[in-house]
Amino acid sequence: MNRRTLLAWLPFALLLASRAGAQESPSDWVKRILDPAAIGVTVPPGAELNRKITVDTIRTDDPRKRIAVYMAPVEQIDKAAEHFEKTLKVKPKATDVGSPFTRYEFNLTGGGDYPKSAEGLKIVILHSPFVDGRAQITMEIAAK
Repeated sequence: MNRRTLLAWLPFALLLASRAGAQESPSDWVKRILDPAAIGVTVPPGAELNRKITVDTIRTDDPRKRIAVYMAPVEQIDKAAEHFEKTLKVKPKATDVGSPFTRYEFNLTGGGDYPKSAEGLKIVILHSPFVDGRAQITMEIAAK
């Protein structure tokens, strides 16, 4: 390889090296799993953390976010929304209620009676696109 070719490839090699160093490892992803209790938020009864979907979501999302994905029986989708509405004192943005495409979205950006540590939390409740017969509750907040 001549010197000119080597110099032409040098910027590309440096770019690859810088990107490789910035990528997160699986242990970094696990550290970004959101513990709702740490910000004073409770999950609905019967909801369980789906660690695999949580980590899959974390690894493809903004590294400045902490995320948790919970699953509950699909029949409890409305009860899950009621739980957050009662405990956080925030009304959700609801779309397609009563259909298989029901979606509730809570944005904690003021106007509720929720813990200050939960400010900025976004909660989305919908029929899971990944697990049949389950409701998916996705919670995300900027890492502090």
